[in-house]
Amino acid sequence: MAKSAVEVAIEQNNAVARKAQADGESVYIRETGAAKGAEVEAIGLARAKAYESQVKALGTASTTIVNALNALAESKVRFVPDVLVTGAGGSSGSLNALAGVLTKMFNSRTVQ
Repeated sequence: MAKSAVEVAIEQNNAVARKAQADGESVYIRETGAAKGAEVEAIGLARAKAYESQVKALGTASTTIVNALNALAESKVRFVPDVLVTGAGGSSGSLNALAGVLTKMFNSRTVQ
């Protein structure tokens, strides 16, 4: 009887400990989530204020162009070819293609 009472007490203590740990984890998640939300809000408000100042200084059209170019630059999307080979006069298209491939191979070996 005493052994089972001790086992019950141990299990109850384990349950209390697990609940306390879960409560602590819950508070941690809630607080870090609130802090991240406040950070996102502050950054968003700062960007909005900067955008409004930019519109006042440059105008709407110029601000649009500046922000579009910034977005392209930051995206690291390549929109200009590394190698551009154009034919002159009656040149063969396959010869131009070969020149492009060879130029690209040569560039990739010298850049490293």
